[in-house]
Formats: sequence, structure tokens, C-alpha cells
Amino acid sequence: MTDEITNTEDIIDSRSVIDRVADLLDSLTMEYDEYVEEVQGQFDEIGEVAGTTPGIPGPDVLNFLDWLGRTAGDCEHTYQDEAKEYTALTDLARQGEECGDWAYGEALIRGTHFTSYAEELAEDTGAINSEARWPLTHIDWEAAANQVKTDYMSIDFDGTEYWMRA
Repeated sequence: MTDEITNTEDIIDSRSVIDRVADLLDSLTMEYDEYVEEVQGQFDEIGEVAGTTPGIPGPDVLNFLDWLGRTAGDCEHTYQDEAKEYTALTDLARQGEECGDWAYGEALIRGTHFTSYAEELAEDTGAINSEARWPLTHIDWEAAANQVKTDYMSIDFDGTEYWMRA
């Protein structure tokens, strides 16, 4: 399974998001199968079927994730964190897929890191000589970063602003 992805990372590769969403879905689906067996077993004992009793979802993963969200405080299951991460990452992916080359690898740059990113970009593209002292010590990197942002779009990752090429 790929590592957890959080909105505290400075740079995230969209392919890592894609891989993590797939891993989380696999994990949640396995947990879901266990959940269905457990819930159906409990309700079959008293003659009811899961999905017909208010508050008990039928056997479908989206209903399961919705159920997890509604029962976050009193759920005995351990996959709450995975479900929350899955929801945040799928929302991020929906935004990112609207523009750019999401499936082929887009860099998502945290808003608070963008100025440093712009400086690194200038060095990597040869726009500046990183060995030189002047005029580097006088460049307004915040203004330079804002100029670079015109080629980027802002997306929200669970309350944190990230930028990716538009």
C-alpha cells in the first residue's frame, strides 16, 4: 500500500494521489465486505435485511462511506481515517482532472511553498545562475512567484490551497 498523503506536504505528484486512492479503495472494499457480513449477520438474526432498516446502508461502497461519515463518533470500526483520506483525495483528484495532465503526473505545490518553488524553477530552467550573488539577493521572489502563478490554477486539498499547472 502506498503511503498516506496529507495536505502538509510541500509538493505532491498527482500519480501518487491516483495510486493512493486505488489502494484506499481496495482496503475500504475489503473492510466493507467484512462490514456487510457483520451487519447482515446481526440483522438476519432478527429477520431484517441490511438496507431496509433506517440508518443501515445496503451493500454498496458509496453508502458505506456515507455511513462511515455519519457515524464517525460512535463507529467501532478502525477504517475511519482511511475513509476520510479517501474522501479528501477523491475530491482533490476531481479538481485536478479538470485541467492539466493529471494522469501523467502533475506537481501540486502547497500555497505556502510556492515562492520557494518559483525560485527552484528559475534555477532549474536556467533563468538565473544560482552561483551568482547579484542580482539574486535583490530579486522579489514573492512577486516573481505571483507572476508564475498566472500559468497555474488553485485547487483545495482538505482546506489547504495547492497550485498546479493549468
